Amino acid sequence: MKKIIIPLVLIIILICSCTKKCNFSSPPKYNIPPDNVFVFQCENDEFYTVHFQDDAAYLYHKYEIYKLPRAISASGARYSDGVNEFWNKGDMAMITIGDKSYQNCQLVNPNERQLKLPADYFWALSNDPLWSLTIFDSEIVVFFDKKNKAYRFPSATLVDSGEGEKVYTAESEDHTVKVVISKKDCYDKKSDQHFPYHVTLFLDGKEYNGCGTSPK
Repeated sequence: MKKIIIPLVLIIILICSCTKKCNFSSPPKYNIPPDNVFVFQCENDEFYTVHFQDDAAYLYHKYEIYKLPRAISASGARYSDGVNEFWNKGDMAMITIGDKSYQNCQLVNPNERQLKLPADYFWALSNDPLWSLTIFDSEIVVFFDKKNKAYRFPSATLVDSGEGEKVYTAESEDHTVKVVISKKDCYDKKSDQHFPYHVTLFLDGKEYNGCGTSPK
């Protein structure tokens, strides 16, 4: 599958839930992000978020999303669409995106607060249907796997209730979005993971529910 580029903004970012455990040699058990969502820091402070789902790796970098099918590998875990590739073994990864190649990407422990991501960075997913969203520098990107489509919303407006709930709203030329983030335990049945936030997504008025997290 070819890369999906989101013009000029958002999703890093920053979609996992392996029905089988992802093939990391010894996956670290951090509470945030959940087990199957990993952030890697590469050369020049480039950050990639990796999410695993159904024998594919979803790779997020700034405003781009790449869906990489599982590929044959002599060791470690390898995912590739023939042009772009993610290879991992233990806490290290090699990432190739187009003509860019990173040989020494290191798994970041969010508990050590090494991330240099924007303060509003947030990531969410659902498995019914499979969608994900990312908030990054006041922009929202929503991705639906079945449609293979991403919706980008620049300049989102935030309302903080002060009671553990945040509401983002935004619109593009053709679509509207509202994201309600509630600070409460959220269980994703397919991935068998608990997330610290419940997320309600309203896209063009249609409601979707999922779970979310932030490395901050």
